[in-house]
Amino acid sequence: MKYFNTLLNVRLLALSLVTLSFLASCDPSDDPDPIVTGNVIVANEGTFGQNNASINFFNPIELANSGGVYETANGVKPGGIINSIFLNQKQAFLCIQKSNSVEDQVQIINAETGVLEATIQTTNEFELFIPRNVTVANNKLYITNWGAFDASFLNPNSYVLVVDLSTNQITKKIDIPDGVDYLLAIGNEVFVAQSQGTNISVIDATTDEITTNIEVPLGPKEMVLDNNGNIWAMCTGTFLAPIQSGSLISINPSSKTIAANINFEVSNQSASGRLAINHTKDKLYFITAESFPSNLASIFSLDIDDTTPSSSAFIAREGIYGLGVDPADGTVYVGIAPDFVSNGTVIRYDETGTELGSFASGIAPKSFVFVTN
Repeated sequence: MKYFNTLLNVRLLALSLVTLSFLASCDPSDDPDPIVTGNVIVANEGTFGQNNASINFFNPIELANSGGVYETANGVKPGGIINSIFLNQKQAFLCIQKSNSVEDQVQIINAETGVLEATIQTTNEFELFIPRNVTVANNKLYITNWGAFDASFLNPNSYVLVVDLSTNQITKKIDIPDGVDYLLAIGNEVFVAQSQGTNISVIDATTDEITTNIEVPLGPKEMVLDNNGNIWAMCTGTFLAPIQSGSLISINPSSKTIAANINFEVSNQSASGRLAINHTKDKLYFITAESFPSNLASIFSLDIDDTTPSSSAFIAREGIYGLGVDPADGTVYVGIAPDFVSNGTVIRYDETGTELGSFASGIAPKSFVFVTN
């Protein structure tokens, strides 16, 4: 009997060791580190001419909000207004527009500390004039510039500046008309939306030459890439005669052809051009706004396989201005601007539209980037 008990204990011990080994092999901690957002940077546009643009750092894990990060890190404010923010690895690029165009600049800050690392501005050869957005391709920065306004308050002579990121020096100007604005880099190609026209231009990032123009509905603005590898662009249309409703278009980036064109008409509302995609890259969010002077705006959603947007708003409330989606977990960040002289608020929602919480921001919270650990 003693021998039997000893043998049983040995077998139980062996079985336990095998079980523990199996469980250890299934421990999630042994899997590759999941994407976790450690810091959300909010770019607060500010009031034109008042030099009061700002940025917030928000930690979604600790729910900690830090305002005035730029001033704390650098001893001064960013200056002017912030038209957009773009993240490339651990650097954030701020497009700064000042009341004097000669002072317009793109500032590069450390995305974890807010410390200013470099400034790109007008040179004797190249003028930085109302920088709107940037993207990075082939170790180069591409900056859309509206340039001067004409008598109709449009920007027919807009252009893209190319910057060598190894030196932060502007190396080339590419003329693209009609208010070039948002950009999207895919491999060695840069897609550039002409927000006041009907084209998306394609730049070869190896030669910095335009290779083609894709004809699209009026007013292409923000662009995102879905999980099928297709581009989605928000086209705003116009309420001026002849009226053109807004639309969402899908573009095959290989063939440069439109794969889908989804018109949407929301009573008394127009498209803002703001577009975001969820963390699984299969659902779009976009903002519409009621005609002036109403302050009511809505966020609608669209699954990429759908042919019409949802008939009911994902979120509807006054003052919606900014939109971003956390690529780690799909949390939707909505910037609320009651006006352009008062501080705003950022509200967080889950994918069902349930409010998760809010935090204070600067004036006109507009753009979001998500710094992952």
